[in-house]
Formats: sequence, structure tokens, C-alpha cells
Amino acid sequence: MPEIKLIELHMASAHFPIALLMSNAFFDVAGRLLKRQALRTTSYWIHLLGVISAVVTILLGALGNPYLEDVGLLGNPWTDYGNKMTQKAVQHSWFGIVSFLLFAVLAVWRVKRKDEFLRAELGIYLFATGVGVALLGLTGYLGSHVMD
Repeated sequence: MPEIKLIELHMASAHFPIALLMSNAFFDVAGRLLKRQALRTTSYWIHLLGVISAVVTILLGALGNPYLEDVGLLGNPWTDYGNKMTQKAVQHSWFGIVSFLLFAVLAVWRVKRKDEFLRAELGIYLFATGVGVALLGLTGYLGSHVMD
């Protein structure tokens, strides 16, 4: 049986937080627009599952990073490493961490507020969720092009 590398597990597991966190946004908006509590409850739980799965995915990526010797655990996105793939991997890592942190903060806020926001808070929450979805999409895009 061939050896399975941590970075391969990272690449396989990355689909879970992407799907869960993007679906969270869809179900949340749909539930609020259609006034369907079941959709909002679905969004709530997949949001939490998405954040948990993101932790696992980030750890697999950080520990299995094939450029670990060149950049350290995370690397500096402003450093020129002289290697295009290394540079992309570092940028991918940081976008992933930032999008994770945003979704994690939103999850904590959501739990603390029991998924009930004042009007202004809801606007901020939904805007931040949209930013998180965009960052997550960019993270996935960069990750898929690390080896180009």
C-alpha cells in the first residue's frame, strides 16, 4: 500500500470546511429570507461543523506542508522565497487561516447571541459572512494552483 502523506490528507479534507462554511452562508440567508427556522438551524450546525473541520484541515496542511523546511510552520506572505510554488503555498496558508479565524469569530458570536441578532448586528454578521465566503473561495483557488 502506498504511503499517504499529510499534505494529501489536507487536500482531501479541505473540501469539508469549504462545503460546510459556504453552505452555512447559503442556508443562513435562505432561512432568514424565507423565515424558515429549520434552514437557520441547519446553517447553525453546519457552521460549527465547518469551523471544527477547518481546524483539522489547517493542522494537516501546516504539518504536511512540503515547503516546511523553506518557510517554517507558516511562512511570511511578504517574503520573497524565490520559488513561485513556495510563495503560493504561503499565501494559501495565510488566506486559509484568516478565513478560518473570521468564521470562528462569527461562530462564537452566533453561539453567544443564540443566533438572534439585532438589525445592525445582522447586517454586520451577514457582510462578514460574505467576506468569509470570498476569502474561503480565494483560499481554495490558491490551494488548487500551488503546484502550477
